[in-house]
Amino acid sequence: MPATENARLAVESLGMPMHAHRSQPVTAELVRQARQVYVMTRSHLQVVRSLVMDAPADLLDPDGDIADPIGGSEAVYAETARRLVALIEGRLDEILTPLGKD
Repeated sequence: MPATENARLAVESLGMPMHAHRSQPVTAELVRQARQVYVMTRSHLQVVRSLVMDAPADLLDPDGDIADPIGGSEAVYAETARRLVALIEGRLDEILTPLGKD
């Protein structure tokens, strides 16, 4: 599915194009291909781990769940997008660590 209009506006306001974005369901194969999976909520984490028990998965926000903005206003989506960017930036050292190094 394409992104919702509010999601598209929020992400594009941060300078990132969304024209080619399409959602897809998470599968065991996708999880196995990933070096690391970050999720927004504990329930997402449970789903990932139900697909692959030893999945390299964790909450994006170490302090807890990130509320899904679905159905929210453009402002809610914009705030969520800014929060996601900040959390991803906070994980960059971890994400960019070369394979085989800890």
